[in-house]
Amino acid sequence: MEYSLIIEPITGINANLDLIAKYHNGTKILLNPNQENKVKTQVDLKLMFATDNNGESKIVNDYHYGKIVAETLPDVNHAGNLLVLARNMMDIDWLYYQNHTAETIEGSDINLHSELEQLLKDLKVLKLQTASDGILQTKVKLRELRKVGKSEVPYDVEDMGVTVYNLHENKEIVTLLLNNRLKLISELDYLYVPLIDTTPNEWKISDIDELLAYLKQPFPDYRAKWLFGRYATQTILTYLKGEMDWNQGDVEVTQNQGVLIYTLLLLFGVVHLDIDEANNPKYKSDRDKAKLIRSFLRQDLKDKEVEFYNLMFTPFLNKI
Repeated sequence: MEYSLIIEPITGINANLDLIAKYHNGTKILLNPNQENKVKTQVDLKLMFATDNNGESKIVNDYHYGKIVAETLPDVNHAGNLLVLARNMMDIDWLYYQNHTAETIEGSDINLHSELEQLLKDLKVLKLQTASDGILQTKVKLRELRKVGKSEVPYDVEDMGVTVYNLHENKEIVTLLLNNRLKLISELDYLYVPLIDTTPNEWKISDIDELLAYLKQPFPDYRAKWLFGRYATQTILTYLKGEMDWNQGDVEVTQNQGVLIYTLLLLFGVVHLDIDEANNPKYKSDRDKAKLIRSFLRQDLKDKEVEFYNLMFTPFLNKI
């Protein structure tokens, strides 16, 4: 038996985005306020196929969402919503962490997350300067890179600096820089920033501080995947309990809930099947699947207060 993992686009998935948005902040960016947000959409799933000696292929049971749903979900009408909820968390929340880069015209990559953060820091300083009448001087100097061994080191160029003492000129320089920063922020092809009702030129220092705090990554990179798994588990579980009243006494995650959540995380590559030495998948029992999902909700962790981003998104370009 040969096994292959491929990404399969599944079309015609029915989903109610209004309902999903009750549990997932990121989905709110997809809502049309002028209509009911029931859609038919495509979901790309990571499916594993088993091919026998006769060349016949079939989906491995752990990836057979329809089968798992029939066996575990009390109301199968929610199956499409759960797929789209998981997809939206991957496409919005995980992508927000994973991909802050864009290719420039020159072909190099820039980190849009860091770019926005630096522009906001500049904007804050420049706004504070324009609010002050005590700017005594501005220094403009030329720097160049000089070869030092195998490295290039920046040096001030002698006699190529200007000090501006005139208050009016200082204000003009600072205003020019501020307007340029506002322009660069507006043109930055960065998908989303948190909900702020004002446009960039109206932002107060408190708004900028809020954005800077928001852009700060609250966890180390090596913890990102696990924290996202916990965030996704919590979100899906809240949906299951909220929409189907799927509770069972003091049990935080039932076995069926654990199996369903495990399957959703498997389909989107958040968790993976282990592979043995013969390149065959090592399947988990339903009990072990639920145990894995429960491990995301452990309360005995020293850093349990650290969470993945819980993003409040609005389209950035719609605000400028």
